[in-house]
Amino acid sequence: MKRIIPILVVTILNCQVDIKQLPQPRNSSTINLAASNLPLYFGKFEIYSAESYNLSSAWKYTIKTILKHNRVFFDIYDLNEETIFKPDSYILDLAIYPKYNDDYNYWWTWPNVYPFTGTWPVQVRTGKYEISIDYTLSKDGKIIKQNKVTESDSLTIYIFGTYRTSDLEKMIEVTNLKVLDKCAKDIYSNLQ
Repeated sequence: MKRIIPILVVTILNCQVDIKQLPQPRNSSTINLAASNLPLYFGKFEIYSAESYNLSSAWKYTIKTILKHNRVFFDIYDLNEETIFKPDSYILDLAIYPKYNDDYNYWWTWPNVYPFTGTWPVQVRTGKYEISIDYTLSKDGKIIKQNKVTESDSLTIYIFGTYRTSDLEKMIEVTNLKVLDKCAKDIYSNLQ
């Protein structure tokens, strides 16, 4: 009985998909080849999700590296952390809306609950993920560009779907990378 309780705890904790999957930060050149020589400041930065606690700094860092990698801006700062604001700078306000839905096909999955608990391999699980980024790029109090960028994807797992969440987490990470690249390219097109 003492061995069963830790196994049940590990099993239950591994059934949830972690939607905090951020893409790896991108490398960028140390040479300033950006579309704008002016610095960028992050202004309002919000993540609207139940799982968003303590994620702002990770999202900011990832977005910063993607903007540098796509050669949009070279000098990127946080308006809330800097004491000196350079005039003629750009300000980027971001609102991020990640949304994940999980669905099981219980006709195939019910033997995993009873009578073959934890051993029934056919567990059909579908994960649907959508992320939207609302951004406003402004300079000198004037809005240069305001847009909403959205990406979505879904994945169905057929074998051990209850326990195998790494494929769903990889799908979320790739979708986050796509939306951040799309956002960076959209900002870049307005600086040309």
